[in-house]
Amino acid sequence: MKIPRKKAIAVSAVQQGGSAYAVGYAKPPVHTRFKPGKSGNPKGRTKGHQNFNTLLRNTLSQTIEVFKSGSKHKMPKYAVMITTLVNKALQGDMRAINVLLPYILKMEQAEKEIAQKVAALSQDDKAILEMYVNRNEK
Repeated sequence: MKIPRKKAIAVSAVQQGGSAYAVGYAKPPVHTRFKPGKSGNPKGRTKGHQNFNTLLRNTLSQTIEVFKSGSKHKMPKYAVMITTLVNKALQGDMRAINVLLPYILKMEQAEKEIAQKVAALSQDDKAILEMYVNRNEK
């Protein structure tokens, strides 16, 4: 049979509230704590540091030159990736097809929802929207 040991607790010389202050787990010595108004990271996040999403968005939006039907075109990287994926799917690549199908289904569902919302508009709402579109086209 194993006898559990009691953890030794050091008692600091600093008196707190008239009793001895126990130093231990989650109770650092008072002299090593952060002082009020001082940060644990005084320099903070470095300037220009970007998270993963920002880096990915910036990288995918960079433009590159692509030869398309015999001439150069500048396109963002994400557009080139999508074009390549669709072209591979058209050639019969099953992986590309499996990647594209869920997005195609989502796109069709979103279009159906928009069509249902437009159909649900009253005649007055449609007239207001038409006036707004006509005013902005001029």
